[in-house]
Amino acid sequence: MSFCIDREKTSGSRARGVSLVELMVALALGVFLLLGLTSLLLAVNKTGRLESALVEIQDNVRFALDALSSDLRGAHYSGCRSIDARLTVMARDTRFQGVYGFERSGRWWPDSATAELPGTVILRARHGSDILGINSMVEPAPGLLNRTVNDQERAVVLADNPGCVFRQDQLAAISSCRSAHLFRITNEPVCRPSEHGSPAILEFGLDGNISNAIDEFYPASASTKILLLKNVLWYVADTGRDRNGFDVYAIYRKENRDPAREIVRGIESMQLLYGFRDGAHTRYVTARDSRLEWHKVVAVRIGLLLQAYEQVLAGEDETTYSLLDEAIGPAESVTHGGGRVLRKMFSTTVVLRNTPYQRQPAA
Repeated sequence: MSFCIDREKTSGSRARGVSLVELMVALALGVFLLLGLTSLLLAVNKTGRLESALVEIQDNVRFALDALSSDLRGAHYSGCRSIDARLTVMARDTRFQGVYGFERSGRWWPDSATAELPGTVILRARHGSDILGINSMVEPAPGLLNRTVNDQERAVVLADNPGCVFRQDQLAAISSCRSAHLFRITNEPVCRPSEHGSPAILEFGLDGNISNAIDEFYPASASTKILLLKNVLWYVADTGRDRNGFDVYAIYRKENRDPAREIVRGIESMQLLYGFRDGAHTRYVTARDSRLEWHKVVAVRIGLLLQAYEQVLAGEDETTYSLLDEAIGPAESVTHGGGRVLRKMFSTTVVLRNTPYQRQPAA
């Protein structure tokens, strides 16, 4: 058996080449699709960066406001007498003020700032951003008082000095549900448990106190507490770092004489309003308002301006932000850093749990 190939029939079935016109159309379609895909990827990338910046800001402000609110809710605390009892301040040059604040805009408001604020805070606090002060008391350990403190006692004797927390020159208080006395420790209490024969004695001599005798009876019971003063300052300052060409600002927390700690970065400004009772209403004012009486403050309104550091905006941020009625912008006395970065404002109001009054003993 033999086969013959018909060359004329097979030659007509050969694949035909692509014409120049078809090639150009195909290339044009490919370029068009590539451009569309590139634009989509750029848009997705921009959206992702913008969302990432927003998430960073939201995480930072949530942490900052939670920490601030926690301190504020403890303001004025001095034992079970925190709401309706009397507090006698025996320590010299001391006041127990649950909440107080300062503004720095050309000058300090109130004028007492330079006397009441540590020098490091005065030098570091950012111009135009407020400073918040909070006083409260903490109990180092329960059941430290095992001896009754009688009227006109000149020292408080403790069963222990756990962790040597009670030291000379510290501000301590003895508190019951009727009253409290805040005094400065003028001796160096021993730091050994009472079973070793060395109870911790807290003296309050006249070299650090207006009076050296407690004019109240304090029973050695569960309601009587020995407390330490906790003074906290919150403020915004430059960290000294740089990111993407921007100075990095942060909010700082300073407790007693300890060094200030950076809490959250990216906070450019903190503005505060203090709510005090004005008849049946609560009026919110700044620290410079002459009507403000600090012992009547029942709430604090906190405003924060935060920024991210990635260049995610199309143009320079020339927005003027109204943060609790304080204008912050390129043409204002209080400025922000500009740039193509995202900024957001946040605010919250914290109602104080404890609002006592106080009295000073006669000099």
